[in-house]
Amino acid sequence: MKIVARRIAKGRRYTRPMSLILETDRLVLRELEASDARQLRLLNENLNVYRYTGDGPLADDEEASAILRDRIFPQYRLHGVGRWAVEQKADGSFIGWCGFKFMPETGVYDLGYRFFEAFWGRGLGTEAAAACMTWFSKRFPGKLVEGRSRIENLGSIRILEKVGLQRVGEENDLDGRVFVYRARV
Repeated sequence: MKIVARRIAKGRRYTRPMSLILETDRLVLRELEASDARQLRLLNENLNVYRYTGDGPLADDEEASAILRDRIFPQYRLHGVGRWAVEQKADGSFIGWCGFKFMPETGVYDLGYRFFEAFWGRGLGTEAAAACMTWFSKRFPGKLVEGRSRIENLGSIRILEKVGLQRVGEENDLDGRVFVYRARV
């Protein structure tokens, strides 16, 4: 898989000059923007999507905007990482998000992802997570990456294993019983 990290100049298809872009064979990953609030809300409306996350549906676009403003955007500024929008390269459609969240209480970087159900089972989650791991390993060598998955979420477990994380234990957390995966990159 060829992964390209670049900034795009204005006037090209992706006109987000300040957004880091990761490009794979089928996907473009970019920083989430305020205009993505509606897509985030729609993503969390599907029970099959949110049943593994513990988040539940968002009340409205305002709640999604608050999550972007208060949780996601500060990660970009303070830690140089974040959850990124995932778009299909072919048509630019928003299909989910993938990326990292720094967890100051543990000092690890959480790898997370969420996709619209229509895009499950195509290898897109693995492709996005692998691109993120490659990007992360070049910028944060030696840092610890952690991923958590509900024990019944087999698709998520497969993604974590395919991108090189190893199961190190099980825990109860707010989302229920989870497997914990880690890798030092």
